[in-house]
Amino acid sequence: MESGMFEDEFQNDGSFLHDEFEDGENFEDTENETSDATDDPKRQGWLVQIRNLNGEVTERRMWAKQVPKLPVTEQIIVPFKGNQPVGTDIDGLLGQYLGRLASNHKLLPISFKKWPEVVKTYKDWVWEKHIKWEPIHEAAARTSFMMDMGKKWRENRIRLFHTKFDQTLSREENIRNPPLSIPPTEWAAFIDYRLEEDTTKKSKQNAANRAKLTINHTGGSKKLKRRSEEIMSQIGKPVSRGTLYIETHKRRDGSYINEEARQVCEKIAEIESQGTVPVEVAIDDSLGQVKGAEHYGRVRAI
Repeated sequence: MESGMFEDEFQNDGSFLHDEFEDGENFEDTENETSDATDDPKRQGWLVQIRNLNGEVTERRMWAKQVPKLPVTEQIIVPFKGNQPVGTDIDGLLGQYLGRLASNHKLLPISFKKWPEVVKTYKDWVWEKHIKWEPIHEAAARTSFMMDMGKKWRENRIRLFHTKFDQTLSREENIRNPPLSIPPTEWAAFIDYRLEEDTTKKSKQNAANRAKLTINHTGGSKKLKRRSEEIMSQIGKPVSRGTLYIETHKRRDGSYINEEARQVCEKIAEIESQGTVPVEVAIDDSLGQVKGAEHYGRVRAI
């Protein structure tokens, strides 16, 4: 993996992304690569900057599946701000690309019970061969990307179980029928983990908790950070949590997802219209005033 530095409009320097997949290595997409790139059907991929060895920077539209096909003389510029990559298009490309890595069972086996238990050797290999960052950003980038991949790895395993495990068959019958991309021993270990009493209990509890939700968001898989940047580029000023909450609880036609969401959003909008609440995250911002205190370890609309 090559890497380098590039001066850009953000407070930190940019870093570069390149890939070294072996020929013939397959991936399962974890996201529809055309789902949230844009509402414009003519658009062909994410618009990102690419720099060659001569230092020349060009713009190009790309999908995640095209990253492995980049020549070694080209690198995708990934701007950083603080400890996070920034830019709506590059963030979209990164999300899809990390999802492809996370769902590659050769790189990150599904037989481990939890992401922290995935052997460091596997994570190091993915980092060194498929992501490798400029040293000045390496610690921040690795932390950010590994957290993102861990989330996608967990989501992929959940989806894999619900789509590939046949509830009408016995454990032994399911084990004898692994997906083509997964070694039988890994599939067996994964099935046994999913059928453990503790795992089954947690799964049922999570399903019950989701069933209690009365207001669902319409943000899809798009990160709130990216949605916030899109809104900010449209209105030309920082976006509050309240504004972001309103925008992610509407349908495409502008209507609210349900009556409860409408009532909450209208209260937020009324407070926002007064112009006296902070744009920064605060317990007394518009969302905090309407929705109340946060649950421990969570911050809404962030």
